Amino acid sequence: MGPTPLSGAMRRAWTVALQALTLMMLVAEATSAETVVVKVAQGQLRANVRHLRGSEKQMLKCSGIPYAEPPVGPNRFKDAVPAAPWEGERSCSSECSECAQPLNPAAGSFSKGSEDCLCLNVYAPFPLLSGVPVMVWIHGGAFVSGDGGEMIYGTDSLVNEDVVVVTLNYRLGALGFLNLGTEEAPGNQGLKDQLMALRWVKNNIAAFGGHPENITIFGESAGSASVHYHTISPESEGLFSAAILESGSALNGWAFKNDTRSNVKLLLKAAKCDPATASEPAAAVACLRAAPARALIAPQTAFKSDEDKQQRALIAFPPSVDGRFLAEEPCALVAKRSGAAVRTMAGFNSAEGIISIALARFKGGMAEFDAGLTEGRGLCLPCEPCPASRSTLRRWAAETRRHFLAGQPLAEDTLQGYVAYSTYNMFFRGILDAVRARAKSSTVPHFFYEFDVQSELNFAKMLFGGQEINGSSHADELGYLFHNKLQPSHDFANDSVEVMTRQRLLKLWTNFAKTGDPTPEVSDLLPVKWEPFSLQDEQYLYIGNTGVEMRQHPLRNDCSFFESLWKDVS
Repeated sequence: MGPTPLSGAMRRAWTVALQALTLMMLVAEATSAETVVVKVAQGQLRANVRHLRGSEKQMLKCSGIPYAEPPVGPNRFKDAVPAAPWEGERSCSSECSECAQPLNPAAGSFSKGSEDCLCLNVYAPFPLLSGVPVMVWIHGGAFVSGDGGEMIYGTDSLVNEDVVVVTLNYRLGALGFLNLGTEEAPGNQGLKDQLMALRWVKNNIAAFGGHPENITIFGESAGSASVHYHTISPESEGLFSAAILESGSALNGWAFKNDTRSNVKLLLKAAKCDPATASEPAAAVACLRAAPARALIAPQTAFKSDEDKQQRALIAFPPSVDGRFLAEEPCALVAKRSGAAVRTMAGFNSAEGIISIALARFKGGMAEFDAGLTEGRGLCLPCEPCPASRSTLRRWAAETRRHFLAGQPLAEDTLQGYVAYSTYNMFFRGILDAVRARAKSSTVPHFFYEFDVQSELNFAKMLFGGQEINGSSHADELGYLFHNKLQPSHDFANDSVEVMTRQRLLKLWTNFAKTGDPTPEVSDLLPVKWEPFSLQDEQYLYIGNTGVEMRQHPLRNDCSFFESLWKDVS
C-alpha cells in the first residue's frame, strides 16, 4: 500500500515550508560565503567578501575600523590614544564619517563630517594569504579636507595586483594642526593620527594576510607631504620600508608654517572667543573646546592673516614644529639625512598648476593672484635662497613674470604660462628638493617620474576647469590608480589610453611596493628600465599617452632660470 496522498492544502503548506527552508539554507550559505571573521588586537571584526570590479578574484573589505578613541570633548586638540578593545564581533561593513571639514574648501562657509572619525579601511585579496605586500594610502586635501573613503579611493585595481591596501582618516584643519605649544594643543595632531594608524597596521595587518615588514606608505598632495614627514620623523621609524610621494613634500611652501599665532587669533574670533587669549594657551583651549566644531572648521579656509597674505600662504594650519614628531624644521631634518634609508618613488604631474586656475577664478581672484605675482608672494621656498630686500624680491618677481608669462598680466590668454609657473613653484620645486636630498645622502635607490597623460580619466582636470590647458592636472593620476565615482561609467577599449595608462601605473606602483624596483623586468607594457635618480643626470621616467621613456633633468629651463636668480643671494 502506497503513501497516503497529500491534500491540496497540505501540499501547499509543505511547498511553502520547503521554500522557506531552502531560502534559509541559501541565506545561511550566502552569509557564510560573503562574510568572514578577522581577529585583531582589539577584538573580532566581521568583514565582507566581494568580487573585485571586472575580475573573478575576490576581496575582503573591512571598513570603519577604529584605530584611536574619538578625540572629542576634553580630548579635542590633544594627541589621540589607541582605541579600546570591544566585546564580541564588531561589523566592519560601513565606512565611518569623514573628519570634520569645510563642505567646500574653496568657500569655507559650511562644514561636514564629525570629530569621531579616526578609523581606517582594509582591503585584502581573498582567500586570505600570508606575507602579502601592504600599501597604506594617506589622502590629500590641503590638510583641511578629504577622507580615505571609496568615493574617490576605490581600491579594486590595486588589490587585483595582489597587495593589501589600507586607507585612513586623520584630523584636519585647526582640529588636526592647532599648535599652542602645550600638551592640550601640541600641534600636528593629524600627522600623529596617521602615526597611530601606521602602528595599528604594523601590529594587525598580518591578520588580513599582509606582511608587517613590507609596508609602503603613499599619498598625494598634502598626503604626499605627510608621507615625506613620516620619512624624516624619528617617531615613524620602522613602521614602513618604502614611500611613494605624489605631488607634494614637506619642503613645499604650503606644507609647513612655523608660527600660526596670527591665525590663532582669527580662529578665536571666529569661535566668539577673546582673541587676546591667543597668548594664554589654557584659556584659548578652554574656549575653543566649548565651541561647536563647525565654528572652527567652516571659516578657516576663508580667513587669512596679513602675514599669510604677504607670503601667499594657502593653508591656515599646516604642520609645524612640535618638539616631538617634528622636532625641527623640515629643512634641518632633511639636511641631517633623516629617513635616508627609506627607498622612495616620487614625482609630479606636468600641469599641476591647473589647480591654481580654480583658485584664481574663484570669486574673481585673478587680480589678487596677479598682484601676488608682482609682489613675489610665495616665490621663496623653505630650503632655498631668498633675498632679504623687498626691491630684490620684486625684481625676481618681474623676471619670473617675463620667464613664464612673457611679461604679461595674468589673464585668460596667459593661463598656460601661469600654470607652468604654479606647477614649478607650488609643487615641483619642493618635490625635486626632497629627491635631490635623498640622492645626496642615501645608498638605497630613489625613483623620480613625470605624469603627463590626458584622457577621460583625468577627473581632477575636469573638476578644476582646466580642459583647455595642456598636461595633467594636480591629482589627475588618482583616476588611474583608484576607481572613483566621478569617473565615466562606460568601459574603455583594451588598447585605449585610459586602460593602458591604468595598467602601467598600477604595475609600476605595486612593483615598487613588492620589490623596491618599479621595473624589475621589462615587458610590452613597460618596455624600458626605470633607472634610479642620480644627482649628475637626474634621470626620471616620463609617463605619457603613448607609453614611458627615460629622460634627464626635468623642467631644466625653469630650474636654470631660478638658479640664475639665486646668484643674487648665494
